[in-house]
Amino acid sequence: MVHLIGFGDPARAAAWLAKLQPLQWADPLDRADRAGAVAGLTATLEANPDPTERKQCTYWIAKLLSAMTGPDHIKAVANVFLFDLNDALSTTGALAWSRGILLEGAREALQRLYDANPLDGAAARDLAFSHGRLAQFHLQQREQARALDHFRSCAALLERLDAANNQDIRGALGHIRQMIRQLTSGDTGENSATSDVAAEYPS
Repeated sequence: MVHLIGFGDPARAAAWLAKLQPLQWADPLDRADRAGAVAGLTATLEANPDPTERKQCTYWIAKLLSAMTGPDHIKAVANVFLFDLNDALSTTGALAWSRGILLEGAREALQRLYDANPLDGAAARDLAFSHGRLAQFHLQQREQARALDHFRSCAALLERLDAANNQDIRGALGHIRQMIRQLTSGDTGENSATSDVAAEYPS
């Protein structure tokens, strides 16, 4: 996949990554391929210690999202960014800037899907999840104000879904409301920064 992007074919690279993501829990071979793709992208970033080159490489990877057109493929690539790639990049603080750019790129892609169909509960849930991941990221960077903004956006989306009396959604909403209370009361949220906010979301 890294070679496909390098050869100027991000559309094929993105399509391949999108094909792998929905099968991540089904086929061991597909899981291995996906893990290899993520490892390749991470290694590409790590191999560029120069800030300018790493920035260029980050935007190069982000093009995977803009290369997709179908909603299912966009969601699949966004999920790879939110789950696999985010987790891989979180092991080193040196890649925090790249991690933030890719998380925001995934959120923007999911925002477009939601804007196209605001009544789609799955699109609202996915967008809420992306805000949760960004909130967690900003807490880890000690950027409480930005984290609070994302927690509030996440809560607004979950509150709409809670009307369906979904217990999983209700549990996630309770967690997000607790984080908002902590941050608005002056708590820095540092004790929660290492907890996986994403774990509170229904799959």
